[in-house]
Amino acid sequence: MFDTNYMPYLPKDRGSRGLDLGCGSGRLLALLLDNGFENVVGIDIDRKVIDAAPAGLRDRMTSIDDLTSYLAQHEGEFDFIIAKDVLYYFPRHEVRARMQEIARALKPGGVILAEVFNGALTTAPYTAAKDLGIQTMYTEHSLRQLLEAGSLDVVAVAGIRSGKRGARRLLYDLIASAWHWGMRLIQLLERGIDPQNPRIFTKSLLGVAKRRTAG
Repeated sequence: MFDTNYMPYLPKDRGSRGLDLGCGSGRLLALLLDNGFENVVGIDIDRKVIDAAPAGLRDRMTSIDDLTSYLAQHEGEFDFIIAKDVLYYFPRHEVRARMQEIARALKPGGVILAEVFNGALTTAPYTAAKDLGIQTMYTEHSLRQLLEAGSLDVVAVAGIRSGKRGARRLLYDLIASAWHWGMRLIQLLERGIDPQNPRIFTKSLLGVAKRRTAG
């Protein structure tokens, strides 16, 4: 899934400076390193998950108490920032300011890749309820609005695609496609024709945006 969804939007230069925001135990950092990105670091507010990371990753990871202070200290530093399963922990009244702070930590032309679970799904409330820290759900429309609130140019908002292949996956995709069209019909019957009706019904969404260059 990393190769399918993330790699097309990451810089071609493997020496690019990258930040894994909310790195957890370092799984994403390990994937970046495996793909040749050596100049990457991760941050997380949970010291315990960093302590549980493989020894070879811990020297790239920092436990932080305050995201705002960290980003301010690293303004304009990163060529790319990945925020996987992070944005929905920010309270709604703070999330615009947090996105602006994240954007300022990018170099001009730098890219952010933000993954969230899809709030358009019928099971989204259960996903939100499983973790007391989750504050906000996003559809493709609100995720785009959030990226734009950071004065970022949106490159894409898309559903996360599986990298799996084979007959079972093909059957699953066919059933899922039929279900998605059914969801669209329900939206149409309940809400009528509305440009804000969701069109993406994958489990997760990926938003990609770039910091504007001067001029």
